Amino acid sequence: MLGFKAGLEIHQRLATSRKLFCRCPAAVGEEEPHGTLTRKIRAVAGELGHVDPAAAFEAARGKTFHYQLFPSSSCLVEQDEEPPTELNSEALEIVLQVSKALGARVLDEVHVMRKTVADGSAVSAFQRTALVAVDGKLETSQGFVGIATVCLEEESAGIVEKTLGQSTYRLDRLGIPLIEIATDATLKNGAHAREVAEKVGGLLRSTGRVQRGIGSIRQDLNVSIAGGARVEIKGAQELRDVADLVDFEAKRQQSLVGLHASVRRRGFLGLAFSRPVDVSNVFAGAKPFFSKPLQEGAVALAVKFMHLGGLLGQELIPDLRFGSEVSDYAKAKTGVKGIVHSDEDPSKYGLTSADFDTISLALDCGSNDAWAAVVAPENVAVPALKAAFDRAYLLEVPKETRRAEGTGSRFMRPLPGAARMYPETDVVPVPVAGRMLSKIPLPKSLDERKADYVKLGLNTELAEKMVHSYDWPLFDQLCRQADPKTVAWVLLDVKPQLRRQGVNVEMPDSRWKDVLALYAAGDVTRAALPDVVQFAVQNPAAALADGVREKKLQRVTGKPLEVLAAFLNHDFGQIMRLHRLTVDASELRTLLASKRP
Repeated sequence: MLGFKAGLEIHQRLATSRKLFCRCPAAVGEEEPHGTLTRKIRAVAGELGHVDPAAAFEAARGKTFHYQLFPSSSCLVEQDEEPPTELNSEALEIVLQVSKALGARVLDEVHVMRKTVADGSAVSAFQRTALVAVDGKLETSQGFVGIATVCLEEESAGIVEKTLGQSTYRLDRLGIPLIEIATDATLKNGAHAREVAEKVGGLLRSTGRVQRGIGSIRQDLNVSIAGGARVEIKGAQELRDVADLVDFEAKRQQSLVGLHASVRRRGFLGLAFSRPVDVSNVFAGAKPFFSKPLQEGAVALAVKFMHLGGLLGQELIPDLRFGSEVSDYAKAKTGVKGIVHSDEDPSKYGLTSADFDTISLALDCGSNDAWAAVVAPENVAVPALKAAFDRAYLLEVPKETRRAEGTGSRFMRPLPGAARMYPETDVVPVPVAGRMLSKIPLPKSLDERKADYVKLGLNTELAEKMVHSYDWPLFDQLCRQADPKTVAWVLLDVKPQLRRQGVNVEMPDSRWKDVLALYAAGDVTRAALPDVVQFAVQNPAAALADGVREKKLQRVTGKPLEVLAAFLNHDFGQIMRLHRLTVDASELRTLLASKRP
């Protein structure tokens, strides 16, 4: 595609003992909040005296933010009531290790900056970030990709709930160390973006010092085409979606460029927003999500979009029409749930074609015109329609930040700029000495680790799966006390199977060691391990030995096995059908072979 450019930012939480600027543990827990903090956030000028447009957009929404406090993982630093401590040296060491592996040039000093964020994801309205290295490179199937920057920064607060005018966050996640790796804009297409994301993810996993689990890694994508604009898509968590997100964004921009040309051919003259018309009588008979607010004092207002007839319903990419783009601006600006426009099917709102004609007549719409309507309190409905109108007649692809939704994206806010950055005066710069850097080892490559696993007895396919798993550091630990093939089976098969059954399989590494220790000691059979794992995760405070007795999973071996075999006439099939969880098949075969004349 002409003028196509794409880049990638990968954010990965680091597995450190504490957060980046305080002593709280760097882990998202399951404890209940013990209090709530409430804040309003406003945008402030950056280092150059300018207010960042993204921050101004968020602040203008006037939202109230609530922050859940946790006794063990959210201190006064997260609450912005106490200065930060010194930068976490363990986190810096991990970032330096990754920088070396990428061949990036490490800076002599690491300076912490503040990056304005007014969406509520930080109590202070800024995120601390530090540039560590620049000018790295990554080899791919389509040539080298430049690594523009490697940064160390704070993780944001975790969202709990968003409602009209309100957002609630958890503070246990805020401040966890995060590495950000940004490529240059040389990605060739979506497939290339996915390859780069996979390679960088593999490098991060190869350190053995990154967090595992849902949400611990995410990708942001930057895409533009000729005639379009740089658009950032945030929060792609599924690797399989990266390629489509990139390609669909390029297609979306291409469709918008074509749509804008259609509007100009129709005689666009730079129209001004006019006073909306009250059409509440039409929506009074609509479905409850419209009629009920009207009964509670809301109004239905509509405004004419000259020359846009038929264009609001034009599909930009699968499942995304131009009307949705226009609606997203109204939703993001004011919090309304959406707009209704003339290119839609009236029946989905409980309306008829005659109702739509009534609105067109009230607005004096011609055959080439369209309209949009919204149901909300009047002080919300008017700015919502104004935001939709301004977006509809913005005849250029806007620079914006969008939120990943599957393989598509939706508008969030304008694209931030350099005005969002200013110095962090509470954290001193950290010098990076050459000898300090030389002592940091390079992580093993995935191919080297795979070869190690084959030597341990895993077949090639199993070794390949293991090196691409976030559980490989746990595998390395557990192999010291149990058979590597069994450990790999537990981590690669048993864990996913239990997760599919709705079991939360995350537990401390020490608990996994206890599970495998039972097997290594001969207390349970291999077949019983799924049940032991399930008991371990669902009863975190209980002794595993008690669980084994409760579930009747004790291994039958030695003399008791001989008695059992004799009682069942030495019938291997029957014994295993009745006692498959407590009898080891290989031991039984050996016993039965010894009994044959």
